[in-house]
Amino acid sequence: MTRSTPTRSSAVPASSSAPRYGFLDLYRGLFVLLMLEGHITRELLSAGARTGGLFTIHEILHGITGPGFFFGAGFAFTISTQRRWDQVTHAGLPFLRRIRRALLLIGLGYAMHVPFLSLTKTIAAASADQLAAFWAFGVLQCIGVTLLFLYLLVFIVRDERALMIGILFSLAAVVWLTPALWSWSKAGTLPSPVAAMFNTGSGSPYPIAPFSAFILAGALVSWLFLRAVQQERERLFQRMLLAVGLILVGASLAAELFKPVPFSVGTFWSVDRTFFGIRLGVLLLLLSALWRLEQATSRRNVPWLPRWIVLLGIESFFVYVTHLLLLCGWTTNVTCNVRAYFGPSLSWPAAFAVIVAFIPVVVVLAEGWHRLKRQHPVLMRGVYAWMAFAVVWAFFANPY
Repeated sequence: MTRSTPTRSSAVPASSSAPRYGFLDLYRGLFVLLMLEGHITRELLSAGARTGGLFTIHEILHGITGPGFFFGAGFAFTISTQRRWDQVTHAGLPFLRRIRRALLLIGLGYAMHVPFLSLTKTIAAASADQLAAFWAFGVLQCIGVTLLFLYLLVFIVRDERALMIGILFSLAAVVWLTPALWSWSKAGTLPSPVAAMFNTGSGSPYPIAPFSAFILAGALVSWLFLRAVQQERERLFQRMLLAVGLILVGASLAAELFKPVPFSVGTFWSVDRTFFGIRLGVLLLLLSALWRLEQATSRRNVPWLPRWIVLLGIESFFVYVTHLLLLCGWTTNVTCNVRAYFGPSLSWPAAFAVIVAFIPVVVVLAEGWHRLKRQHPVLMRGVYAWMAFAVVWAFFANPY
C-alpha cells in the first residue's frame, strides 16, 4: 500500500518558523505566575483565613488559572507542529520524540505523587488516601494524554485542514460528553485509575473531561492565529477574539440564568458546559487585551514585557515541577519543604511575604536551567537521562 504525502492547508503558514509575539509570551508567563501565587496561598493560609470573603474572591479569580495553563499548552502544540510538519507526519525520530515527551509528562505526573520511593513499600504500606492521591489526574497527566492524542491525530490525518476539523469535533465532543463521562465513571464500573481520568470524585484536580477541551481550544485558536499572520490580518483576528469572547461569556451567563433546572454548585465549576464557555470566553478576552496592550506600547516605544515573566512561561514545565518540590515536597523531602515548615497557619500578609520571597528563588532557578539548556544541550540531555534512570531504578530496586 502506498502512503499518501502529507498535505498542508494553503491558508496556514508554510514557513518553518512561526512568528513570535510578545503578547503570547506574556500570556504564558502570567498564568505561570498566577499558578505560583495560587498554590502558595492555598498551601499556607490558615483555616481562619480561608473562611473570609477574600479567600472566596481569590478562588473565583483562580478558577481561570488551570484552563489558562492548558490553553497555552494547546497554543504551543500548534506552533511547534507547524515548525516541524514534515517531520512529525512521518514515522521517524522527531515523531517518536514527541510521543516520548507525552509519555514522560504522564509518567512524571504520577511520579510526583508516588507515596514511597519503593514499589514494594507502595504496594504493601500505602494507605487508601495515598493511593487515591497517586492515581489522581493532575496537570501533567491531562496535558500528556491530550498531547498524545494530538500527536497521533497529526500522524494519522497528515492534512492541516482535516486536523483542525478533527480537533474541533474532539473539542465539541469533550465539552458535550463531560456530564455523561462523569456519571459513567462514577458508577463504579471502572477501575479507580481509569475513573480518576474522567472526574474529580477520587481527588483528581484536572481530569481530561472537561479540561482537555481547553488544550484543544488553544490548538484551534493558535491555528487561526497563524493563518491570520500569513494573511496579515492580525488586527481583524484580535477583534474576532474580542467578539467571540464576549459572545461566549454573555451567552453562557444567559443560558445559566434561564436554565430550567438550577445548577449544582458542586458540578458547575467543573462539569457544566456553560461554565466552560465562560472560562474560554475570558481567556479569549485576555488574549485580545494583551495583544492590544502590546500594540499600544510598541507604538510609543514603551518597554512592557518583563523578561522574568517571559522566562517563567518559557520554562513552565521546569517551574511547575520545581515549585511543587520546594513548596510541597516529595517522598525524599517530606519534612524539608515550605509547607512542612510553615504549615497551613499563615495570615494573608504572612502568606504574601512568602510569595514575595519564593517567586524570585524560582525565577533564579529557571534562569540557571534555561542557560544550561542553551549553552550545554548535550550535557542537559545526559542530566535528563540520569535523573530518570536514578528515580526509576530507586523505585524498583528499593526493598522497602
